[in-house]
Amino acid sequence: MRRRKRGYPGRPVCLLLGWNGFVTRSVTFSATLPLLSLLTACTVGPDYQTPAVPVPEHWQTPGSVDAPQQPPSNRREPLWIHPKNGGQDCSSSENRGEGDLKNAACDPATTWWQTFHDPLLERLIQQAVEHNLDYRQALDRIGAARAQYSMAVAAGLPTFSGRSSVNRRRNSFGGGVSGGTNSPIGIGGGAGRNISNIFQAGFDAAWELDVFGGIRRGMEAAAANTEAERDNSRAVLVSLLGEVARHYIELRLAQRQMVILQDTQAAAAELLRLTLVRKQAGLESGLAVAQAQTLLANTQAQLPEHALAAQQAIHALGVLLGQAPGALSDALNDSLPGDMPALHAAVTPDLPSTLLLRRPDIGAAERRLAAATAQIGVASADLYPKFNLTAFLGLQNPNLAQFTPVGKSWSMAAAASLPLFNWGRIRANIEAKEAQRDELLHAYQAAVLNALRDVEDALTAQREDEQRRLALEQARQAADTTLQLAVERYRRGLTAFSDVLDAKRGLLEVQNRLAEHQARIATDLVALYKALGGGWQVWEESPHSSSECHYPC
Repeated sequence: MRRRKRGYPGRPVCLLLGWNGFVTRSVTFSATLPLLSLLTACTVGPDYQTPAVPVPEHWQTPGSVDAPQQPPSNRREPLWIHPKNGGQDCSSSENRGEGDLKNAACDPATTWWQTFHDPLLERLIQQAVEHNLDYRQALDRIGAARAQYSMAVAAGLPTFSGRSSVNRRRNSFGGGVSGGTNSPIGIGGGAGRNISNIFQAGFDAAWELDVFGGIRRGMEAAAANTEAERDNSRAVLVSLLGEVARHYIELRLAQRQMVILQDTQAAAAELLRLTLVRKQAGLESGLAVAQAQTLLANTQAQLPEHALAAQQAIHALGVLLGQAPGALSDALNDSLPGDMPALHAAVTPDLPSTLLLRRPDIGAAERRLAAATAQIGVASADLYPKFNLTAFLGLQNPNLAQFTPVGKSWSMAAAASLPLFNWGRIRANIEAKEAQRDELLHAYQAAVLNALRDVEDALTAQREDEQRRLALEQARQAADTTLQLAVERYRRGLTAFSDVLDAKRGLLEVQNRLAEHQARIATDLVALYKALGGGWQVWEESPHSSSECHYPC
């Protein structure tokens, strides 16, 4: 016996027989079977190990994302209720198990949409998960990957088939043999000619012995690809949840801006009426009337723009829910209040190391790397001999009239094939698989770094946008006071109408910027939870429940 290593250090050692001794010695068929069975313990190619990727111990952005100081009027208790845990109270940190994926049922990151306390948003997300076509496609790809795995498993099992055949042949001999009574069918035409028929029917069995583990490596690759598709479906789900929330926030923003413009339109109409009254009294010129008319017209001109944005958001939500673009128009236009979704609880992200366990895109990249590593073993197995066992059991007779069980026939055979010269094709294939493995290794490392960057960016955006929101709140209060004073002074004739216009334009600008920043903060929160990889855990099939299955069972 000798040891033979292939590849870089860390690859498994394969035990091989000396081929000269194996070929030259006469080994009976019964002795060969157990010998080949022992050889199936050998597997060529590298064994996969999850690569170590350095991650920081803590996030660079200090602190956590705090909720606004104003408590919501429609706050529900308890804060954390998992939709599939039978109403379990997750309001305490002890039950939530923050940072522990084992307690994902009560982890805020898994039910992040509940932090908005918006029942309509929760219903939209529920319907999107049930009917979104992109998510359905991702689940279908899991089914295809599972079928591929079944095919890989079947490749290592014996195959059985039935067959029947009729064979007619002619043999030419150099001697003086001619058709006679002992021939199956004798036909004249000269010496040395013999035409015969053979009728055969029975069952064939074939088995390729996986001596060097090529089939097993194929099973490893197929299993890893199946797990990669599972993680891909989770990534699609995380993206779907974020897209539903983002378009919902866009809808709320457009509606909020329409409310602001409608209030501004009413105020502009009142200013125009007041200006006309003052002009009739000789206290104002036609310029002031024209300016008031301009303000009213400009305000009216902005309404269709935001109405279009609202309708586009409704169309996007309809498609995400697997419906026609306009299917939700009536329901969303009638049922939505003007409030912007807001954060009602502090967000404390998990440690960076936990991110590697939660982010499905990282899991998919890691599983693709595992599949590529196994494919190296599949390609390496082509360098070694392949062993096949075949058997036949059935009936065979040269005369169809005598085709009875008396003419039983069976055969057993073992065959080995060894590649000798193939112009470097196998070696080139191995090198290609190794290059693909290296590419996916770098892709996995890039996925980890991008995930860390996503979280850092989301945390930074949350912090900076919240500071801007507080400043805009103060600016809005000041602009509102300025407008009230300007209108009052204008009524008394103490200031020009241009001061009122400037104050009104300033208030409108601040209100729009504040609404945009409130929407941006809500979007930042969605981006943060999306970066943390939260949400897919809720829709996974529960191992203790058989009544409902959101994952292909």
